[in-house]
Amino acid sequence: MRRAWMVMVVLVAGCKAEISGAGLGGDSSDGTVVDARATGIDGAGSNTLADAAVVAPDGPRCSARSVVLKFDGVTLTKGPSDAKTLTASWIGVTNGATTATVPPFLETDSNRLALIATVTDRIRTGLAQFPIQVLTAPPATGNYVLIAFGGQATALGTPYTYATNELDCGDVRPNDLAWVSDVVPFDKIDDYAIGAIGYGLGLTGTTDPNDCMCGWGTQCAQPTTTQCTLATTATAEVQCAGQVNPQREVAAFETAFCTP
Repeated sequence: MRRAWMVMVVLVAGCKAEISGAGLGGDSSDGTVVDARATGIDGAGSNTLADAAVVAPDGPRCSARSVVLKFDGVTLTKGPSDAKTLTASWIGVTNGATTATVPPFLETDSNRLALIATVTDRIRTGLAQFPIQVLTAPPATGNYVLIAFGGQATALGTPYTYATNELDCGDVRPNDLAWVSDVVPFDKIDDYAIGAIGYGLGLTGTTDPNDCMCGWGTQCAQPTTTQCTLATTATAEVQCAGQVNPQREVAAFETAFCTP
């Protein structure tokens, strides 16, 4: 089934948060139409990070797929989304570009290495229940989801300010490629990264503000003062053909990452 892409963008004005976005559709292989309405979350020293595997706690790790966090910049080409080929279907939607460069995350911040370490630790903590292997460089073998961090939407040609990924109904493409901007409120970066992973597994948006899928295709805004969670069962926006509510978010992550 072909995937439809989306992102998260929240427009904040005073005390009011409004999610806005435009819709894109794609037809699936079985003739149904996949409706992927875009949403997003909008907010308000030069060091480098060496590519190296994040040190994981002792114990068995899920080995079917890993998560790679890319903080040091990457050039992407428009094409079917695939982390291994560094192609993304959502490149150039607003400006027609066929290539785009994600700059290093928080490139001019003298404290960037400490901030990167914090984001990495939070993502690992958020995924620890599975537990998923979180890396900062692609593994030598195997499938992985890559999340590129850094820059702003205008440079990539995506209309969504905070985060972008492509909805993969049925999780038919295991090597998703997502993006998270460095203008995201810092305490929410890990949450939007986890939501981006879920969207690439075929999970769709919920209207529960405490759920990590809140805002992904729904009129929902996550609070900036609390961390999101993945639900055992959650009522979701039905966007994939045959999707059953409630969707089982924890089970989807376990299946994707922990089942060979």
